[in-house]
Amino acid sequence: MKQYVEFAHSICLAMQNNCPTIEWRFWKFVREDMKKAVMDQLLVSVTNVESN
Repeated sequence: MKQYVEFAHSICLAMQNNCPTIEWRFWKFVREDMKKAVMDQLLVSVTNVESN
């Protein structure tokens, strides 16, 4: 459960950092460049969690 909460928190942070002014309801409506930035940040977050 703790990993799920940490992952959900990482998603929220990634979205806030990369899409601060966007009101989005569905992932399919997020621009591709923003999706890439979010996914890159999540990859770094997950890699850091796994290494600890």
